[in-house]
Amino acid sequence: LKQHIHEIKSIRNCLQDQLNEINENILNTEKTIEFLKKTIQNKEIFINIIQCRISFLSLRPILENINDREYLKLSQEFNNLQYSIDNLQKNLFEEKYILQHLFRLKTTIEEDLTIKNNSLFIDEQKVLGLQRTFSFTS
Repeated sequence: LKQHIHEIKSIRNCLQDQLNEINENILNTEKTIEFLKKTIQNKEIFINIIQCRISFLSLRPILENINDREYLKLSQEFNNLQYSIDNLQKNLFEEKYILQHLFRLKTTIEEDLTIKNNSLFIDEQKVLGLQRTFSFTS
């Protein structure tokens, strides 16, 4: 019985270490998600500015409304920013998926820890207590 209790304590400690690691990963993932959201928001501000400038350029008289260097540069910058935002949103989606997985894993480990703690309580307090109370001698 003492060997069994020792094994359960060892497993419980391992689960506790895993839980601490998962909590740290959750915290890091949440920070990454916030960073990605802010970065996307900042890039969207620049996208809006570029769209506004492009629309002003398109309001020029027809003779002036040609694809000049400024217009081409703005269009290219717009495309680059849009591509960057798309990649950031993809990364954001992946990080949110990882966060959900970490929360599920955390819940599972917490349930396992509860079971191990209950097992330890029963084995240490109840069974060993009964053994001490009713010590059987051969």
